[in-house]
Amino acid sequence: MTLSWVTVVWSMIASACLMLAAMYFLVWFKNRGERVHLLFSISAASMTAFAFCELWMMRAATPDELLIALRWAHVPLFSWLLSTTWFVWVYLRAGRGWLAWTILIVRALMLVVNFQPGQNLTYRTMLPLQQIQFLGETVTVPAGVPNPWQLVTQTTVILILVFVADASVTAWRRGDRRKALIVGGSVEFSLLMAFVTAAPVTWGVVSAPYIFSLPYMCLVLVMGYELSRNVLRASQLVEELRSTEAGLRENQARLEASNQEISNLAGRLIASQEVERARIARDLHDDLSQQIAGLSIALSALKRRLAGSGLQHGGELSSDVSLLQQRTASLANDIRNLSHELHPSVLRHAGLVVALADYCAALERQHGIMITFAAEGDFASASTDSALCLYRITQEALRNVVNHAHATRAEVSLRRIDDRADLTVADDGCGFDIASRHGQGLGLVSIAERVRLAGGTVSIVTEANKGTRVHVQIPVSEGVPEPSRA
Repeated sequence: MTLSWVTVVWSMIASACLMLAAMYFLVWFKNRGERVHLLFSISAASMTAFAFCELWMMRAATPDELLIALRWAHVPLFSWLLSTTWFVWVYLRAGRGWLAWTILIVRALMLVVNFQPGQNLTYRTMLPLQQIQFLGETVTVPAGVPNPWQLVTQTTVILILVFVADASVTAWRRGDRRKALIVGGSVEFSLLMAFVTAAPVTWGVVSAPYIFSLPYMCLVLVMGYELSRNVLRASQLVEELRSTEAGLRENQARLEASNQEISNLAGRLIASQEVERARIARDLHDDLSQQIAGLSIALSALKRRLAGSGLQHGGELSSDVSLLQQRTASLANDIRNLSHELHPSVLRHAGLVVALADYCAALERQHGIMITFAAEGDFASASTDSALCLYRITQEALRNVVNHAHATRAEVSLRRIDDRADLTVADDGCGFDIASRHGQGLGLVSIAERVRLAGGTVSIVTEANKGTRVHVQIPVSEGVPEPSRA
């Protein structure tokens, strides 16, 4: 049995083109934005069909069968020429659009003429069947009277050559020299070889079969390499992106760990601050206050002795001692207030509501701002930690009102809703720009950190000349988590 090399070679060409068409169609399907892969897939699929048409022509047994094969060969040829033209336009990002559309319209009209009854773009009439030896076997070759329409179809091929050359030159001048050389050069070579081999056969200069699919394989190899290079580069970029994302995730984990450490440190600082405040308050109350009280008693005794001494200037000295006694009493009162502010013992003995009421009243007396306080619900069962947290938040918020808000009135509202405390501190002051860095003072930072440690939420609503409203909710059924003091 003699091996049919024609069938083997053209079947291999068709299989290779079909495989490339399927592969690059899938590549395009995964990334719809890459139109070059779709156009190359259409080009390869078109050449698959044209290779079968060439094999059909070489195996034709009658002139009519050869004519039918020639007529249908124009369909994949049209598809290939147009997909290749648009492939060059898209891939090189160059070319004259009007020329591409001219080629498209003319080839489409020629395809319509080709399928009109009694018409064939290649031959007007066919000659008797002719056969020659090709690749060691007998094949049929086309022979007939050329159709004058063939001049138009061959002119469109020349126009495509001009279009590709112009696009390649533009890409070269733009700096895309590799694309211009590889893509433009391979397409030009493939089209030129097809034109050089097909035109003499059509016009009867040589007796040979159409072998357009053979030079196309050069284009397949070049373009397959070029697009595969792009795909490989895309894969590398994806891998680099994955590595970058892994690095970002690692950095994010480190950042979160650092944030956690900072939060823990902030919690420890707040806990240490409360311990230090309590120590200073005890020292003020137990030591300094007692000494000042003793000094006041000594001044009182001295005043009595001066009054009874009968000294010439005893009255004046007694008056001076009275003034010193008043200043000492005022100093003792200031120290007592400072001690109370540092660590309010009333909070532990009388509870949160009484402590807040006393603090609001004292602040109102000191600064002349009308402060109203209202409480609703049972806070006797609130944990010591949550009570201290609410007291400190109120203290920080009212300090901001006194020092920065220029307010005439403030309202403090405390309510218990199930196992949560709802605290609101509002004023009618000047407000501030909450988006500004200057708006984030230490007081607000302290409030936010205390609320975070308590597992609650805080919101601050403010507007220029319309006051500020601080709203806090924290759980009170359990103690505020005590930060570690390591």
